[in-house]
Amino acid sequence: MEMEHSCGAVLYTWRGGKPRYVLVYDSHYGFPKGHIEAGETKEQTALREVYEETGIRGVLDTTFRMIDEYELPGKPGVRKEVTFFLASFPPALRPSPKNEIRRVRTVTFEEALLLLWHPNLQAILRAAHARIVEKHEARSNSNPRQDRAKKYAVRNT
Repeated sequence: MEMEHSCGAVLYTWRGGKPRYVLVYDSHYGFPKGHIEAGETKEQTALREVYEETGIRGVLDTTFRMIDEYELPGKPGVRKEVTFFLASFPPALRPSPKNEIRRVRTVTFEEALLLLWHPNLQAILRAAHARIVEKHEARSNSNPRQDRAKKYAVRNT
């Protein structure tokens, strides 16, 4: 069986105290992704596709990697493997549709679950959301100013 390879990213930012996810729409909502070009790494492909489809230059988190594999409709005997990473961007930036993308939406986790058409994409979003929230909580719990204040308070009691 022939295999096609693509890469993309679950693109997100923080707004209003929550992660917001960027979904692109061509014939259905999904994450920015596309084919690997000659000489590109998977990571380079993911960043290029995010930029080409949304105009955002994301920061890639390669510690998160999920693979979606499926048969291509209309191409008997061909399967597609898509590697997804996480990519973040500053909240002041606003993604906009580029190239073949008709629409781009920045939505909450709950909205994204409703818009994503396939259970595999929903599973990728759930895993990405869990990782993003976990990282955010870990950063929030290790505030250096609070840590210094606690040490000072302990020493002076």
